[in-house]
Amino acid sequence: MQRFLKLFWVITCIVFMVVLFYVYAYLSEEFNIANQMTLGRSQFFYLMLGVFGILSLLLYAIRRFFELHPSFENDTTTFQNDIVNWLISFSGVVNVVLILGMIFVAMDNSPDGMRHSIPSFFIYFGPVLVGIWAVLLVVVLGRRVKGS
Repeated sequence: MQRFLKLFWVITCIVFMVVLFYVYAYLSEEFNIANQMTLGRSQFFYLMLGVFGILSLLLYAIRRFFELHPSFENDTTTFQNDIVNWLISFSGVVNVVLILGMIFVAMDNSPDGMRHSIPSFFIYFGPVLVGIWAVLLVVVLGRRVKGS
């Protein structure tokens, strides 16, 4: 299971980089984010790269902590594996949310007039996805409490 989750994470990292380069090439020198803030495309590039790097490193460090430090109690490693699997998949979900955010910014600042063709569900897909993964974390933690 971990191999598939790690593959999902690696694929989302690659897609993130491809979308980042595409959006960087697509945006004009200066653009608006939600009609509130003006950014240069180089600033946007480095901002997104920094957010991606910090979140990836943070989630990786947390995952490594759970991999290297066994539970404090004498129980099976299934809980530890479940948490590690959840963290790997959550890293991929965070990457998907960042990808969707970049696509939204690119579509919102489109010179072609694609701004009006943004589907309404597209805006809410990222938060809903994170919410689903939060519920899955509660399920994993609930199995731990139930098993104790």
